[in-house]
Amino acid sequence: MSAQELADKADRRTFCVCYFGGDPTPQMPHALATSRLLAERGVRICWETNGTMQPKLLERAVKLSLETGGCIKFDLKAYDEKRQRDECLRQHHSRRGKRYPDTCCVQVVAE
Repeated sequence: MSAQELADKADRRTFCVCYFGGDPTPQMPHALATSRLLAERGVRICWETNGTMQPKLLERAVKLSLETGGCIKFDLKAYDEKRQRDECLRQHHSRRGKRYPDTCCVQVVAE
């Protein structure tokens, strides 16, 4: 299915499209192409990801979310809360000196 065909599945009542339920990383080029088409129609774009995609693709996803009023959630998991917070801050809050809004999700997995 092409990006256009997928975008056409959204109708005039579609307010938001959220990529979640697994991770969109393997399909990022297709998801971004579809999202650009939806954004042109005023659809809000949201993501839930572990953030492992190529940094340039991640920046494009963040940009689309910010431009459309959507959000991006980094769903990272660790066994230690301090390690979780440190890793999140290291990888997602300061890419090439850019500061993003507080998008860090802390979820500590019980032993």
